Amino acid sequence: MNHLVAFRSVVITSTLFILLLLVAIQPVPELKAVTTARDYVDVIFKGERKGANTVVDEMEFYLPTGMVIEGELEFNTILEQNGQWFILFYNPQEKQYSRSLFKAAMRDREKYILVHSFKTNNKFGYLHVMQLNENDYEIVVSVGKVKMTTKTTTNEMTNSVKQMSEIVHSVTFNN
Repeated sequence: MNHLVAFRSVVITSTLFILLLLVAIQPVPELKAVTTARDYVDVIFKGERKGANTVVDEMEFYLPTGMVIEGELEFNTILEQNGQWFILFYNPQEKQYSRSLFKAAMRDREKYILVHSFKTNNKFGYLHVMQLNENDYEIVVSVGKVKMTTKTTTNEMTNSVKQMSEIVHSVTFNN
């Protein structure tokens, strides 16, 4: 009988240890959000671009439902959706395949928890994620001379990156 009690104790202890180990190795929400965001960028930029439904100066782009233009400054369009602000920027001096914005950002590489670059359709692009505090992140999605930035949370990161990627991917110029 003592052997049975000892065996049960070992089984219970081993099971608890395995469960604790499994919980410990589960990805944290931040890691899952960052990984999913990176995957969205890859899928969206390899796919068809959304049709432009908005024109600002010489730039045409897709504006998701519910997102509005709040202002325009030289080469910057300020967008808002549900209290979240986005800045869509372009540098008219650069070409669509330019890496200048990426190179400038790479001077501060250690600030980012993710630096992901890609090349598609003769265009170079990247996704940068920088943690601002425990739950807030700065996201940058860029291709060539177009860059979009926002501040978001872990919970909203993947949706923010998805929409930003769709917008940046859709940009065309009338010049």
